[in-house]
Amino acid sequence: MPLHSRKISDSAYGSGWDGVTNVAPSQNALYDKIQTLGAGVAVAENTWTPTLGASSANGTHTYSVQEGTYYKLGKLVFISFKISISSKDDAISGSVYIRGLPFTIAKEGGGSLSILEGVSRPASYNADFLVRLEPTKDYLQFVGCSASSWDYFASSGLGATPRIYGSAVYMTN
Repeated sequence: MPLHSRKISDSAYGSGWDGVTNVAPSQNALYDKIQTLGAGVAVAENTWTPTLGASSANGTHTYSVQEGTYYKLGKLVFISFKISISSKDDAISGSVYIRGLPFTIAKEGGGSLSILEGVSRPASYNADFLVRLEPTKDYLQFVGCSASSWDYFASSGLGATPRIYGSAVYMTN
């Protein structure tokens, strides 16, 4: 039976369900459930300043856009960022990072890159870049999949004026 023809029971999602019974759960139920779970929990919203860096040397770049926003619900942190570099410092070296996260990472998390321009993806990568977050770190790392392994993206693949937008979710202490 196709999903769109199934009826969704209020009992499956609790009293927070809005009663719509003919759409996939992800369209309304997830939002409703988050609203129910978040009742009484403080939600913080603020900005942070993302910076482009790397594992060996960060370099000093000139930014035309450098914006970050976060939402924190209890220990759960959602971040989004926009970086556009008008002049990349060639001193950057090592695996590419986005530094300046608003909270230290407590548990491994992940994210995605929605805009990635001025970056050369290695030919060996068989998938787009992802963002990896590791416990105790205050930065996120770019990774790509080549064959059967995940590889950290080297700063040598950054062009002179990269533009990188992305988001991630992680847990903090």
